[in-house]
Amino acid sequence: MREFKILSIVAIVSFFAISLNGQDRFITQHIDSTSLISTKGKIVEVIVPQKFHLNSKGKTFLTGKDRITLAIDLPENTKEWYYYVCAVGEGSARNIQLVSQMSVLMVMRYASVSQIKVENGSSYCNVYVLPDELSRSKFENKLKPYNYIVPVSRSNFSSGVVKCPVLSNKIWLGIENTRKIHSVDVTIEVVAIVQN
Repeated sequence: MREFKILSIVAIVSFFAISLNGQDRFITQHIDSTSLISTKGKIVEVIVPQKFHLNSKGKTFLTGKDRITLAIDLPENTKEWYYYVCAVGEGSARNIQLVSQMSVLMVMRYASVSQIKVENGSSYCNVYVLPDELSRSKFENKLKPYNYIVPVSRSNFSSGVVKCPVLSNKIWLGIENTRKIHSVDVTIEVVAIVQN
């Protein structure tokens, strides 16, 4: 019985966590990113493939930005959504055609996120899933603390596809170059699986 109580307390504490130093507040929810892709529904491209250039922290005082945000407007009846990010040092990564790949995988009975073929990144960036407008504004303006959803956010992320639950139909992706000297080019794709 004692073990059950301890596990319950750990689960509750890990659901909503606030860092002790007050730098960031974040919402956590246990999500297995290697879990199966839903095979019922249709694939909708939420954001057409896009590429962005993010300056290094050292160059932002001269020109450009080291962070951007993208609004994610999920269609009604979205069951789950996915984002692909690839960070490269110079030049740009190719789009992986996430809609096409997921359409093929959805025909299979059991398909997982790990089966999606991605480009290899040669650099890295931080990716934050921001739950509301206030968090988006604070992130963009470098004001802390801001909320972000930990299990689907990524730190020092080079390349990959992340499966996300639907917490709201309006959410934001925050992309940040944390490198002090080198800029980074980032490719992004976002799709959703919508119930028929």
